[in-house]
Amino acid sequence: MLNFFFSSTAFAASPNVQAINDVLFPVFLFGVIFMTLCNVFLDTSIPAQETASTGENVASGYENNEGDDCSILEHHLANAVNSSPKPVELFNVEIERDSLRSFGVRKLRAYCKQCKLKGYSTPASAGIDVLAEFMLQHQICARDVERFDKSKIVA
Repeated sequence: MLNFFFSSTAFAASPNVQAINDVLFPVFLFGVIFMTLCNVFLDTSIPAQETASTGENVASGYENNEGDDCSILEHHLANAVNSSPKPVELFNVEIERDSLRSFGVRKLRAYCKQCKLKGYSTPASAGIDVLAEFMLQHQICARDVERFDKSKIVA
């Protein structure tokens, strides 16, 4: 009785169709996997970097890749990296904090008031340590306060 349910020929394929399926399915599967791996592992940012580093007009690359949003983003990123106006200045936070503390609350408060930094009054009333931290968070160094102090004396 069970042989009847499992040996039905209603869903059986002819030997020719089975032979075609045996060949085409692995080829199709290989193609799908190969294209997926190519998209994942091949880096397409090399042409964008070459055109940006050689000084060519980056806008000309948009004509070739109008539909490719990824390459447009890569062009923008490469252009932004190559056209940064000034280098990032690094400093030692501990030394800067000590230098800012040496100015005193009055000078730091005057600097914040003159430069119109919003929210400086609360840290200024809390003390010199909190005000120095506030200024470091706003990327203000001791030399900025020195320049302000010297320009105030000269003027």
